[in-house]
Amino acid sequence: MSAIQHKMELKTDESNLPAYLAITAGVFCIGCSGIFVKIANVEGTVSAFYRLFIAAFAIVPFWVAGRPVWPKLQDMG
Repeated sequence: MSAIQHKMELKTDESNLPAYLAITAGVFCIGCSGIFVKIANVEGTVSAFYRLFIAAFAIVPFWVAGRPVWPKLQDMG
């Protein structure tokens, strides 16, 4: 196998599958958002507010679960 063929080889790793699915879903959602805004006939600021509001419900649980626990004042001594 030459060096060029080795670089062209695509590695498919099962651990990357969730990332690829998330990227695909994100591209699909971004692509459809303009159509939905046009159909809803709302202003851009209203649309932006609701997009961020709904996204917060999806992101905040992961943020809360993944953040480190702060030590209590009593333990700091």
